[in-house]
Amino acid sequence: MEALQQLLFRTTPLDDMPVQADYRIKTYAIIDCASDEQHYKQLLSQELKHAILYKDEDASNLELVAPYLIELDEEHDYSQWLMQEQWNTHSVIYLKSHYGLEPLAEHLRRYTKVVVEPRENDNRNDETLAFFAFYDPRVLKNYLTVLTKEQMNEICQPVISFSYEDKDLPDHLLTSYLSNTGEQWRTQVVAFKDVTIKERKAQNDTDNEQTLDDDIEVPITSVIFTVAQQIQFDELQRKQFCEQLLLDLQGHYDVSTNDIDAAMLYSKEADNNGLRSEATQSRYILIGLLIQDSPVNKSKYLRQSLSLDVDEHARKKTLDKALEELSMHKEQAHVR
Repeated sequence: MEALQQLLFRTTPLDDMPVQADYRIKTYAIIDCASDEQHYKQLLSQELKHAILYKDEDASNLELVAPYLIELDEEHDYSQWLMQEQWNTHSVIYLKSHYGLEPLAEHLRRYTKVVVEPRENDNRNDETLAFFAFYDPRVLKNYLTVLTKEQMNEICQPVISFSYEDKDLPDHLLTSYLSNTGEQWRTQVVAFKDVTIKERKAQNDTDNEQTLDDDIEVPITSVIFTVAQQIQFDELQRKQFCEQLLLDLQGHYDVSTNDIDAAMLYSKEADNNGLRSEATQSRYILIGLLIQDSPVNKSKYLRQSLSLDVDEHARKKTLDKALEELSMHKEQAHVR
């Protein structure tokens, strides 16, 4: 992953990035220990500066599965492990900042729990405080898309740029940043094959070692996830999920990426009927796609799974049985 190392540690910032010439640019990673237990084990065995991004009792109760901010050293074994072994695992994002570890961590802690406004058809009437994994690359890309101008300026106050992977571009690095005017959100996409590798500067050749260790002005109010933002975000996440599902199913079932609109409709239908997990959603969508042009009775294979008095595991078993029956039905029809 020499190209990734080049982009993260040795690349000159773009002209319109909010860079302060008098201060050093530090490279950080946010890792998601919930995605892989190896992250926490590796973190404990290293000596890099790090900070947990949960607060108070969450920090003590959930330290094994929490997100952590880590100040990276290009030559350190842990940095090399992240770049080489954890690329395309959805468990790491990178960011650059002039700020030191502690003030930056304090700023980012605001985003690991957000206030979710109640929707019209929700059973709850009050706002809810919910965990939010903004540090998952699949989430970050869509979250940045739905932010207001004010929210973009707020999250980027101490952050020069976010860099992350994209499942649709496995050999590319996406870098998102707020232009130095504070007016426009931009994303640079770089293919690893186009990266020119340069030698690393010696430590004593670094232009500036001064960092900003002042406290970052953190608003007292919580980060709000409005209903409008939830709807827009959910649609982006739904499309991302369905696109990946169709790619995974191609070659195994008679479906293709051209079925994206139908897949999204089935996903909404499943969601509205309480099928929330990826496992049950995937099965529901697949059954819907397989029978959409078939004389098979749709209700027999889909509606039977929607009883709200059974749990997710029971629904998964029901859908698996429906898939098995549907496959047998299609085979028999083919033989005839």
